[in-house]
Amino acid sequence: MYIRERVTGSTFSRTIRKQDGGVSVYLLLILVALFLFHILLIDIVRYRMVHSESEAAARSAGRSVMSNFHTGLLKYGLFGMSGSESESSSVIRNTLEKSPSVPRGMTLFDTALQQSQFAVDPLYHLGDHHVFRKQVLEKMKYLAGIEFAREITQKVYQGKQQIAQAQQFAEMSKRMEQLLRKRDAELERAWNTAQALVHSALSKADKDEISDGDMRIVQRRLDNLKQQLKDAEQTNDLLIKEMNRPVSNGRRNPAEDEIIPHVSILPSTYFGLYKAKAGSIVSLLGSVKNKLRNDSDPEDVQRARDKLNEFADEWLAAKSKEEEKRRREMSQVQQLQADERNKMDREIKKVGELWKDGCMPSGTASYMNLLQAYKKLEGENGLYSKYKQYNLHQTSGGMSELNSDDAQSFGLQSLTMLNRITELAEAARDEVFVNEFALTFFTHRTWDKMRYPVRVHPNIGDRAGHVLKNQEAEYILYGLPDCTLNLSAAHTEVFALRMALRTVESLAQPKKAALGSPLLVLLAAMAEAAQQANTDTIKLLSGENVDLPFLRGVTMNYKDHLRLFYLLHSDDASVLSRMQALIELNTTADLMKHYSAVRVHVKIQPQLWLLDSIKPIETEAIVSY
Repeated sequence: MYIRERVTGSTFSRTIRKQDGGVSVYLLLILVALFLFHILLIDIVRYRMVHSESEAAARSAGRSVMSNFHTGLLKYGLFGMSGSESESSSVIRNTLEKSPSVPRGMTLFDTALQQSQFAVDPLYHLGDHHVFRKQVLEKMKYLAGIEFAREITQKVYQGKQQIAQAQQFAEMSKRMEQLLRKRDAELERAWNTAQALVHSALSKADKDEISDGDMRIVQRRLDNLKQQLKDAEQTNDLLIKEMNRPVSNGRRNPAEDEIIPHVSILPSTYFGLYKAKAGSIVSLLGSVKNKLRNDSDPEDVQRARDKLNEFADEWLAAKSKEEEKRRREMSQVQQLQADERNKMDREIKKVGELWKDGCMPSGTASYMNLLQAYKKLEGENGLYSKYKQYNLHQTSGGMSELNSDDAQSFGLQSLTMLNRITELAEAARDEVFVNEFALTFFTHRTWDKMRYPVRVHPNIGDRAGHVLKNQEAEYILYGLPDCTLNLSAAHTEVFALRMALRTVESLAQPKKAALGSPLLVLLAAMAEAAQQANTDTIKLLSGENVDLPFLRGVTMNYKDHLRLFYLLHSDDASVLSRMQALIELNTTADLMKHYSAVRVHVKIQPQLWLLDSIKPIETEAIVSY
């Protein structure tokens, strides 16, 4: 029994000896696993940190690239960096090398950066209208508030009622003049027919026998006369209807109230009496015919003839005086209208002399430079064509429809233009800021003559060094390929606008209303307005301010008038392309190669302990102005 116990005890002892250090090994395995797990966690953290730092480095690199903007464009309030790949790559490499993610001694995380691991792609160049317009609006919202931009349009808008009344009077005058002339022509034809009727009746009455055919001839003349009088009566009714036409705003122009009582309106009895008298001629001729056919006593026949002759002579004498008076009054009115048109025409022709000083630079070299500049802008492959083709828009420009060859049409069109401006002045739009950009950063005819210039910044646009001297805003507005065309268009519209404003003023105190011709009243007002408009235009071109006729104490300068014309011809596409062309002409900076945003792509291989073969980190950042 003892021996068995020894054996058993010896076995247990050996078993215990074989298990010595097992706990240590177990703990060691656990520690190794924990150590590897922590290394993995550290690598993951380091990976995320490298990723975060690479994003920051990419944004920093992008900002560094964007800081390399063109200083010439900055004078126009525009930001655009050159798209040169070599310059951008150099800037990015310098930025990334200074980034915390690049090893510099003892660091928490290391990365390896190689030349092929980054790239830069420029985005959204300034040649694109959307990009260019966005920067223009952003600049002008700070530089010129909407209240400033709409100041002059609101000045004109305050006179909207007077302008609308003048426009209505002008349209009414034109319609009434057409009706008056139409009625006069119809009465003239009726009078000629009446005379032919009388002469025919008298010649038939002297015959020994009056046939039925003779009577039919006379009757046809009478029927023609009645139809002509009916036409004249209908025209007369239209005149009455025109005079009683209701006005849109409930109020008439003072000239309208003054002239209407003097307009010649024929009473309905006039036409009835006219027809009755003419019918009596035919009836008396019929009496002579009946007496001849019945073989009446020759003395009875002669008395019938005498009665016809007496009635015809009396009627013709009275009617001749009436018609002579009508002709004389119409001739007088037409002569006065012609005189007023001639006055207007002389004033309109003076406008052509006003633009010449602006297109005569000193010296032959300066003039050739001007021609060369317009060739670069508007040539077959000019700068404007380049930006127009890229942005895919139609060309627009040119001045308003103003027929300077016809003084009356010119005056009526100027009123229409003024009325259109007041309608556009009601709402403020982004185009107002675009227009202000053109008038702020580019030259115009009087920009260096203004007595009280607004100094926003001493170096805005560096306008003194621009190629197109004192005519850029006019070129942007009208887009014509020559200095004389652009300035003459501007001066013609300035004159037309001033003439329209002065016409509104003159119609408040109408002249020559007693002659009964609304058109004559209008032409007299326009002739007086044209003379005043020329004086105003000369002052404006010399840099002076002129009054806004119907608002006391309110003045306008040349730039204010251009503001109205920009509003009238507002077409962003062509205006933006011309501004882009001028900026490139003045700065030599191709806007299609200057970008407002950049995309930086960075590829970095982090140096990790456990995950050394992990794929590189690729990050991308887009930075814009």
